[in-house]
Amino acid sequence: GYRPHDALAFTVLSGNMRYGKADASHLANLARAEKADAVALQELTPQAVQRLVAAGLQRDYPYSQVAAGPDATGVGLWSKRPMTDKETYDGFTFHQVSARIAFDASDPTRTLTLCSTHVVAPWPGPAGRWVHELSRIAVILGSQTGVSIDAGDFNSTLDVAQFRDLLKKTDYADAAKQSGAGIVRTFPADTAFPPLLGIDHVLSRGAVATGVRTVALPGSDHRGIVVRLLLPTQTL
Repeated sequence: GYRPHDALAFTVLSGNMRYGKADASHLANLARAEKADAVALQELTPQAVQRLVAAGLQRDYPYSQVAAGPDATGVGLWSKRPMTDKETYDGFTFHQVSARIAFDASDPTRTLTLCSTHVVAPWPGPAGRWVHELSRIAVILGSQTGVSIDAGDFNSTLDVAQFRDLLKKTDYADAAKQSGAGIVRTFPADTAFPPLLGIDHVLSRGAVATGVRTVALPGSDHRGIVVRLLLPTQTL
């Protein structure tokens, strides 16, 4: 198991911005308040990027891999620590990105892969596209080496066989389940009733999630998730 001197804490904030309409100042302040090490966003428009920069997100998280786009298509990553091996993946309805992030200040060679994912919804259709994208995400995640984390809107709950199959194929853990947080419901967040579905997830391999909770994202129809993980500082 992990002992304190074997692991470093790493916090990820992930959220769907609903066509870029989520309050950028709130998001930037939230990342600071939660002491997030990295931020993963979906439905990131060019205008939202400008508002996030104006709100100071780029100042606090100077390293980024951004593939902004209109409506729901854009995604982005921001990190406090240096990024390398930035990737953008084609062939999806929405953009998908990843980057290697140095997570150990005492050893810059220790890196992890962080992805920001947005999978197309199975409805109103066609559901075959959703199945195909989950399969492609599984291939991308399975190809990563070392510690790997994928944060985003998977448009899937843990009840869905195809999503559980992705976890099984790749040997990734869902942070909510691993940490004991249970079902973390994030959508819809813009109704008079609490959210019903847990479709926003953080998945990891080679790390251990110790806590997951949802946070309000004013202007969005999703709640964000804050995930705290432990990362190994030596080979186990």
